[in-house]
Amino acid sequence: MIQSAFTLRRRQDVTLPILLMTAGSIAVAPLVLGLSLLETAVLASVLIALPLWGFFTPNTALEGETLWQSLDVYDDTTPSSQRILDAIDELEYTATFARKNGLVALEKHLPRLNYSHTYLKTCVNYLLDAKSEGDLRQFCQTQELAFQAEDALLLNTLFKSVQQFLPVASFINAVAVLLALKGVLTPELAGASFLVSLYAWASTRAVWMPLLEHFERHNHADAQLRKMIQEGLQGVWKQVHPQALRRDLEAYLPAYENVAGRLPQPEALLHY
Repeated sequence: MIQSAFTLRRRQDVTLPILLMTAGSIAVAPLVLGLSLLETAVLASVLIALPLWGFFTPNTALEGETLWQSLDVYDDTTPSSQRILDAIDELEYTATFARKNGLVALEKHLPRLNYSHTYLKTCVNYLLDAKSEGDLRQFCQTQELAFQAEDALLLNTLFKSVQQFLPVASFINAVAVLLALKGVLTPELAGASFLVSLYAWASTRAVWMPLLEHFERHNHADAQLRKMIQEGLQGVWKQVHPQALRRDLEAYLPAYENVAGRLPQPEALLHY
């Protein structure tokens, strides 16, 4: 399966499987179907144009942006546990500063801080606007709904773009078979059309669906990170001790991931 042979962690990772399937189809066409050089070139153009059309055509759902541009958010290969640790470090520093100097002093200090997560960068400003813990929670939840809507829009747009490959390829194949039965097209061209349809189905199963599953896992991990950030900001607002806050937030770390020595390695546990 291509899913195990390639990482599919970023949008760029789909290009290698697509190129390999395209090259394999082009190699099969003249050998098995007996296509001429011109017919093989046309087939290659169709196979390359199908994914490019789905990725680089401006999409109305994305307000004119292409799907390729909108998937920048998924180009992060940092493990989820490392992103959680980075956010915990930043929240611990924020809690230490606020506990020592007060939330009012934090306002002047915020422009100097470079938070790694957009959600944290946005919601940390609510520490200064919230009059109560309930206000802070409501502000952060409003931003959470906006992030969820943006993630859902991207996933739905990608899913619809993927689903467009199948009916188009199947329709082309059906028309080609009917024309071949009528004697308008040669059996070789009908076979090439079948190859296009098979290519669309195989790429959907081996590339696009695993990519969608990866995006869904990414969204789930990001939702957990935003939940942790919201809890951390509430701790900062209540001026919880930074070390106690860190212990509470480290409960969000995945138990199965070890990050740069911050979590105990399995081999080390054997000595106890």
